Amino acid sequence: MKAVSMLVMGSIAGWAVGCGEQMRQAQETAKVISSVTQNAPKAESLQQQFERRQAERRAKGDTTTLHYEKLLEYIPTSIAGYQAVGDPDASTTSFGSFSISSAKRDYKSPSGSRLSIELIDYNANSASLALAGLGVYLNMSVDNEQERSQTFDPGLPISGAWESFRKKTHRAEVLYVLGGRFLLRVSATEQNNTEQVKSIAQQLNLRALASL
Repeated sequence: MKAVSMLVMGSIAGWAVGCGEQMRQAQETAKVISSVTQNAPKAESLQQQFERRQAERRAKGDTTTLHYEKLLEYIPTSIAGYQAVGDPDASTTSFGSFSISSAKRDYKSPSGSRLSIELIDYNANSASLALAGLGVYLNMSVDNEQERSQTFDPGLPISGAWESFRKKTHRAEVLYVLGGRFLLRVSATEQNNTEQVKSIAQQLNLRALASL
């Protein structure tokens, strides 16, 4: 359980930074801590699933992250009325047994709405992804003057998701952890809810990513 305790505390710290204004509120902080504590057995099970999945990939010789050019193939240059603007922000970094790849495209619609799609491959660092993304697997929700957020089940193997809508800025975001390997973030401005960003995410090949 020591590993799980470290995982839980890492998750709380990560969400305190990533979730924004609501995590500055004592009530929401207590809610998250309570949820993570109640789900400690699930956290331990998830950690084991991540480790088994990584071991399966290694047994097949899949030990490094995909090159950023391969990640960009999952992120189209146009989608749902949005057109990519500028060059993609993408890279692959390797150092010994450590490697990580990321790819991001920014888009703009004719109405001026901004969209961003980012994909990160943690193949060689599943423990880091487990710490950063544990929250998406838990039953959590937040609703206050600033935002409305909640986890949801994407219906994919070893995957979880989090949706967030900023009420005052009308910014929507959805975050997926896919197959215990990939982190996908889709965000857009000038939104009234999270439906469009979820729809855009569904147009990407999520099932293929979750199965890698």
